[in-house]
Amino acid sequence: VALLIKFPGCTEAAVLAGVEGVLPLQQVRLLLADLVQEEVLYARIVLLKAEKVDLFAIRRPAAPQIYVPSDDLSLLHVDRQRYAVHYFPTPDCIVKYGQLAQEIDRV
Repeated sequence: VALLIKFPGCTEAAVLAGVEGVLPLQQVRLLLADLVQEEVLYARIVLLKAEKVDLFAIRRPAAPQIYVPSDDLSLLHVDRQRYAVHYFPTPDCIVKYGQLAQEIDRV
């Protein structure tokens, strides 16, 4: 969570690099999806475009296509070949993360 507070908008690859191999990729994805479900983080899904190369085309930068995941969409089922998932801290992420840590400590 501290990494995402410092660098909001990180992708899974950036978070994986930030934990320096402590967790495998699938565990990082599960952890991030659980933090989104607990509303500590929120996610945005960005379409990755494979640009067509045309020598004579006028180049205009296209706006990225950003999607807000719905409640019934699991972030674990997003096609990572076509989309990148970016994670952001919620405004009250520290409070919610603290509450979550207290709940885990009680178990």
